[in-house]
Amino acid sequence: MSSKLQYGNECFNRGDYKRAFEIYSKEANAGDGEAAFMLGQMYEKGLGVDMNRSEAMKWYVISAGKGYDKAKQIFSKGKPETGVHTKIESQESVKTSNNNQAIVKIAVVVVVAALVFVLGKMLFGDSEKESYATDKIPEYRQLVEECSQLLNTAIKDDDIEKLLSAKSKYNKIKLLDSKYGQTIPLEYNKSGNFDKLNKTLKQKCAEYCEKALAQVNDPKRAKSYLLMAQNFYQSEKIDNVLSLIESDKPSKSEIKNALQQVITELK
Repeated sequence: MSSKLQYGNECFNRGDYKRAFEIYSKEANAGDGEAAFMLGQMYEKGLGVDMNRSEAMKWYVISAGKGYDKAKQIFSKGKPETGVHTKIESQESVKTSNNNQAIVKIAVVVVVAALVFVLGKMLFGDSEKESYATDKIPEYRQLVEECSQLLNTAIKDDDIEKLLSAKSKYNKIKLLDSKYGQTIPLEYNKSGNFDKLNKTLKQKCAEYCEKALAQVNDPKRAKSYLLMAQNFYQSEKIDNVLSLIESDKPSKSEIKNALQQVITELK
């Protein structure tokens, strides 16, 4: 697994779907089967993007064509009942007849599975999702209220613990939004509190990056400040600085320049 894909998975797991989508898109278009599969997941579940099952199926097919096991498992349960002769062309040239036969078999299974999937959605729709979303409305509203209160108290008292708690609740709000955004009456965008939250988190991250910059001659202390900075705001550039610090022969001037770039970006 590449470091970029690993970073994308970390973003996905913490609910930063926008950044995860950007990384998966880049890696999938570069030919990574796992990244293609994760794009399919995001489109299928509406995580960070509008739900689009056709687009999801497209990325599952590409992933399966790349040999990614989880994508192949999606189609492995279905078997064609009639002879289907639709061929899905691989993105790479097929050099042997055995590979050609394997691709045709995958294509047959994909076509049948796609037809069953679409037919099921035409018959049953998203009623189950809408019903479940209705049950989530009280939890959603409570999270919005708690997050707003924590943020205001954190800013007033300069309380880092409460600020991080507000961030945690905000991530849960975004998760509910990504799953049920079309059926839950969205409220967090009506308040400027959440723009304030993002701004405050960036400010705190910048403060700790500045502390790291002041300790550039002491790599261990600088690293501890950067790890704290990441609690507030995730940035690939901070990851790059950490990689520089952890290298065999870290260049202090290079670390300093990289940190200055991070601080400029945050401000």
